[in-house]
Amino acid sequence: PSQRRHEVRDPLLERILQSSEARLARGFSCFLFPSSSSLQSALERQRFDLSRHLYMTRPLSDADIAGPDSLAGEFRLRPLVQIDPVDVVRLMARAYAGRPEARTFAPDARLEQWAHYVGQLFATPAIGRYLPEGSFALERRGSAGPVAAVIATSLSGDTAHIAQIVVDPTCRRFGLGRALLQAACGVARASGHERMTLLVAESNEGAWTLYERMGFTRTHHFLYGSRPPLSRRPLAAHDGRAEIGQQSVAR
Repeated sequence: PSQRRHEVRDPLLERILQSSEARLARGFSCFLFPSSSSLQSALERQRFDLSRHLYMTRPLSDADIAGPDSLAGEFRLRPLVQIDPVDVVRLMARAYAGRPEARTFAPDARLEQWAHYVGQLFATPAIGRYLPEGSFALERRGSAGPVAAVIATSLSGDTAHIAQIVVDPTCRRFGLGRALLQAACGVARASGHERMTLLVAESNEGAWTLYERMGFTRTHHFLYGSRPPLSRRPLAAHDGRAEIGQQSVAR
């Protein structure tokens, strides 16, 4: 019964946070679907800083196959597979610089963390199978490297997913995000998918406002939580070690 979930969940959460592995790590993070509202309270009691991420969906139709609207002549759409992955990593770091949403992907905003994240999108099915044919970059005349990109994946035979979409801060307000979404939706529909989904931080109002204008609707939300390292504390004298390290658990 739902009213008894906390009797199992809370001790389990406490056990994880007090494990020997967690005691040696640097911080905690999690990305969870809240099957009940009490999960948020449980994480807050454990001092997690929480943010909501909206799960949005949009039906696809044959009209999407037309692809993106016309772009200004200075921009060129290219398949993402033709772009150096290093340039994609650098683009993401620029696009998310200074934004709180970045901690979901690269907790310390280091380039190696962005590289690890991009590698996971391309090589693992964690958020769907990478769709190279539905992933694109935009280049701008005179710019070195891409100024915007979208990475699409397939969750199932009928559902595609926008795993990531980024636009360089110097190239916003040109309709690039809209063009990339249209391109990804067009390929997804042409390959037989019936809907497109995505996740977006609730704090990123500019992004989810664009998605709503393009026909996406909110269906659920996920919770992202992080907890900073705790202060170092001495271990018992008989343990033979001076102190424990900072704590962390992988999502």
